[in-house]
Amino acid sequence: MWFDGILVTFPFIDTHLFRVVLFFMRLSNKHLWIPCLIALSAALLFLSGCAGEDSSKLEREELFSIPVGKTENALNLIEVDRQPFTQRIRLVMKDGFIYISNGSSRKIMQFNSYGDLISLLYNPEYNPLPVLLNQSKEENTVTSKNAFTYPFRTVGEFCLTPDNTLLIEDEVLEERRVYDEELDTMLDRIVLRINREGELEDYIGQEGVGGTPFPYIHDLQITENGEIVVLCRTMKSWLLYWYTPRGSLIFQISILYDKLPVPEGLKVIPALETIHADRDARRLYLKLDYYHTQNGETGGEDVMSGSFEKSRIYILDIESGTYENFIELPRYFRESEEFNLVRDEKEEALYEFIGTAAGGYLYLLSPDQNNANELLILDETGRLVTRKTIIIQEDELVYRDFHIAGDGILSALLCEKETCRIVWWRCDKILEADRDEG
Repeated sequence: MWFDGILVTFPFIDTHLFRVVLFFMRLSNKHLWIPCLIALSAALLFLSGCAGEDSSKLEREELFSIPVGKTENALNLIEVDRQPFTQRIRLVMKDGFIYISNGSSRKIMQFNSYGDLISLLYNPEYNPLPVLLNQSKEENTVTSKNAFTYPFRTVGEFCLTPDNTLLIEDEVLEERRVYDEELDTMLDRIVLRINREGELEDYIGQEGVGGTPFPYIHDLQITENGEIVVLCRTMKSWLLYWYTPRGSLIFQISILYDKLPVPEGLKVIPALETIHADRDARRLYLKLDYYHTQNGETGGEDVMSGSFEKSRIYILDIESGTYENFIELPRYFRESEEFNLVRDEKEEALYEFIGTAAGGYLYLLSPDQNNANELLILDETGRLVTRKTIIIQEDELVYRDFHIAGDGILSALLCEKETCRIVWWRCDKILEADRDEG
């Protein structure tokens, strides 16, 4: 409704007070609508001048935008009517450069902070010949903008090492695929290592360099010192593989769904949302949501009732294989979207665990009303570092992806039907101030 736009423009206004004003305007003579509206607008402008800057809102900066399409500097978004968006598109920001992968086009683009395409790694069978970049590999050719080819079968998750080597998920040839009966899944994924010259160095499998293919890869993560973390999922468990910067296996851990930690004294079923690695230490953060149970109609087994109880983040020390602590996440209630003057109804929303920054900082995000999202940053002890509101036009998006840099900058790829915006929020300044205070 039109008043939602006013509430976004003037976030300091009490929502219920504003709706009461609207209610009495509706009851009044229809000829009074225009003068009432003018008076209300004047009052809002006056209040906005008095309120000053909203300290709870974290300002967003738009870096640049790229078109939707098949050219070398565009994103190919493939949508199928009435089906969920499943293709993988990922964003990584490092040292001021923006890297964007496009699964359907089998390519990875590198942009500077102004939106200039400066390098491209692509499969020529799925892309037109680049016209903006140099493709020559002659020794005497000097250029800052290059295109490199590689015969990707897919482009899934990816990340960058400290020396800017690309780690890219790809599929193996069909004859190399192996079905694992114990895991009840197909092993068909590897992690390519491609250097800054676009050359394949080697690939990583389960045992390390040249190893057995992985099952489905959920995420690729990198620590501040370059150690590589591969997170896989099967029907029964999450599998974690932790490697040295050179690709030697250090740890392999299986996290079974039926062995997840449960709060003492509660009859609840845990749901593992996601896992993120610590940037500095060899430990994992597991975000678990707990739901009440009810007795099943068949077999008498407990099943999830859908009634939410609480959320926790458990800290797993991978060297000892034990949970060393947990963080109790705060409950988050947002106003009900239904217009109601009589009851102050609120509905509970869950936080999404979107990643970590160096220094043990954890980022969580939860949608609110009017395109507002609540950003929560905690430290590794569960202490609240900040709670901010960020604005994302969710109703206009067909796809989004977030990335948290080691220094704490939160960036996002926000895709609409005809364009994709790359934006960021300077959370690094918040972390810097927190460290100084500490």
